Order: sequence, then structure tokens, then C-alpha cells
Amino acid sequence: RKLDVSAASTTGIDIHPGGSNVLIADSKVRNNGKGIEAYSTTGTTVRNTEISGNATTGFQIGWSSGWAITGSKILRNGGNGVLTDTSGDGSVAGNEIRLNGENGVREAGLGNSGPVVVATNRIESNVLSGIELQIGATSGLIVGNRLRTNLRYAIEITTNANPNNGNVIVGNSLRAAPGALGCALDDNTTGP
Repeated sequence: RKLDVSAASTTGIDIHPGGSNVLIADSKVRNNGKGIEAYSTTGTTVRNTEISGNATTGFQIGWSSGWAITGSKILRNGGNGVLTDTSGDGSVAGNEIRLNGENGVREAGLGNSGPVVVATNRIESNVLSGIELQIGATSGLIVGNRLRTNLRYAIEITTNANPNNGNVIVGNSLRAAPGALGCALDDNTTGP
């Protein structure tokens, strides 16, 4: 708790494979190569933490389960604010995710080990989409988010990450940036 991590040339906080029940709370992770990265972990929790000004991704989690990022500020990172890579049974909830150089939240991977919930976040003014579901994203729940002035789309669903894969999008408030669109379903099928 109450860490202040800055100026690391690679990753500010790197949670190694096998890590379990790691809690990062009430901390600042700023101006690193990447903010926080966790791969092959269980129970990683980031709470009430500022993740800002990192050169690439703010928070990246892969091949992990039972994780959560809540009540945090993910601001002005050079890449995605939050990137989930083949990680399920996790949540991105109640965060402020703004002004990132790519997407606010990007869910990608070849398949998840459970649902990823993206709920009640304020996602604004990201260079690409507010939320992007990409190849293989399944069983996602996107609910109750406030998406404003993201420069590509508020919500973007790309190849093979469609509602037929169990993704549910409901109850979000969208306001597109001038010249941008609210939602995009890109190269999706509608099922049998």
C-alpha cells in the first residue's frame, strides 16, 4: 500500500507468473515504461491507484484470473489505459480512464477463462476507442459505463468478438467526439 513508483525504464510494477492475491492500493505508478503488468497470476487487485504518464500501457494483465482494478485513475498513458490479454474472471469497475494514447480499455486474446466485466467506469477522451473488444473476447459484460469524446468509437467490437460469443453490452451512456461514432461492429457474423 501507498507505493510511489516512477521513472522505471521498463515496468513500474511487474507481478511475476505464479503471483497470487497481490494487492496494490492507494498508490501512484507514474512515468514508467509501462505502469503495472501481471501475467499468469491469480487474485491481482489494484484499488484506488493513480496509473499515469507511462510511455506505453497503464495496466496490462494476461493469462490471469480472479483479478480486479477498481476506483483507480488511469490517465495519459501512451498506449492503452487497460489491456486484458486472454484473461478472464476479472473486472474493470468504477475507474476514471481518460486521455490515453490508444484505447481506454482493450480486451483481447484467444479466449478467456471466465467473464470480464467492464462496469461503471468514466472513459473519456482516449485517442482510439473507449472500449475495444478484440479477437476472441468472450463472455464480456460492458454495463453502466459513461463514455465521452473518445476519438474513434465509444465501443468497438472487432473481428470475432461479437455478441454471439456471449458478450453483453447494456446500459452505457455514450457521447461521441465530433466526427467519431458511438459503436462499431467490425467484420462480425450474426450467427446461424
